[in-house]
Amino acid sequence: MFRPSFEMTATRLLALSCAVWLGACDSDSNGSGTDGETDSGTDSADTGDAATADPPASTSGPGSNTDSDPSNGSTSEDPTDPTDDASGEPTDDTADPTDDPTDVDPGGPQIPEVQGECPEFPLAPLGSPAQVTFPVGSGTRQALVWHDPSKGGGGPLVFYFHGGGGDPAGAEATVTSDAIEDILARGGVVIAPISDPAAEIDWFLTTGSAQNDVVMQDSMVACAFEVANIDPYHIHAVGFSAGGIHVGISSLLRASYMASTITYSGGVYGGVTPDTDDAAPSTLAFHGGPSDEVGGVPFNQASALYASQVRDRGGYALECDHGTGHGYPDNVDGVFRRADTYNFLMDHPWGVTPLPYPGDGIPEWVPPYCSEQ
Repeated sequence: MFRPSFEMTATRLLALSCAVWLGACDSDSNGSGTDGETDSGTDSADTGDAATADPPASTSGPGSNTDSDPSNGSTSEDPTDPTDDASGEPTDDTADPTDDPTDVDPGGPQIPEVQGECPEFPLAPLGSPAQVTFPVGSGTRQALVWHDPSKGGGGPLVFYFHGGGGDPAGAEATVTSDAIEDILARGGVVIAPISDPAAEIDWFLTTGSAQNDVVMQDSMVACAFEVANIDPYHIHAVGFSAGGIHVGISSLLRASYMASTITYSGGVYGGVTPDTDDAAPSTLAFHGGPSDEVGGVPFNQASALYASQVRDRGGYALECDHGTGHGYPDNVDGVFRRADTYNFLMDHPWGVTPLPYPGDGIPEWVPPYCSEQ
């Protein structure tokens, strides 16, 4: 299982919260600019290093959560929360649902068992996501969902995990509106979970090993497969900062179904033992170089460690040092457009053989600062 090695304390990792330490997280939704923790409507090159500044004296204490609507998530006192107390440790009700997985295809991705009654996936186009409640253990968790049931299913499932204090609606900027439109046109689904306020930096894996959000993710995968008929070979995740840490760790913990990921200033803290030796996710791992450090977490090292573990397990990893600190890579006309990163996910379904990029196969949209080693 996950074994953290970087020094992780709630005090240091509170710096991952953009709304507390770095201001607003609003951003454009067309993929032409930047978004997330370091963006206040300006280019990431101007704000990327701001995350390393000392926090203001008025910051909140440990356990604060600054989502735009934290009431939408469960709390540890709420009977719908899959934790037994404020420690965030799973109860028996959150036992790993992949212990008895549904075998979609012998030797193929393993879809978890449904944990309760799945919700409907309503019409929820770009700009109008639906808030959907999913069964998780003996309780529930919520997420923003984009979906077009008229397409009949058969498309990819893409998760978005925001940075500390972020907003799940930021999926439209980070996954990008172009990508979401294509996902829906293919009959797919985008799910942006709403964080549990009991998690100190939005996602439990960000500050420890509790797998509450992994169990939540399992339920959402199971329901998307059962109700929305998503393609089990195309289950992916995109995450930034705290969300990028969750994506990195959880993609290895769920290598049995996670096809590929995009992380922005994410990664892993230490060794992660996947739930299968038969598959590994692939990843496009962006970071901002040596200045990409927040709360004592060197995200360049976390990203490199994640890429290394993916490669060691037989997956494919491109590590991309954009060099602008804790934030997103700049869009450069004629060179790189962040919306194009979605192509990486579509090019790397679960178990793809042979891997399409090694050698001369790297597409032109991949920025020149990305490396296979």
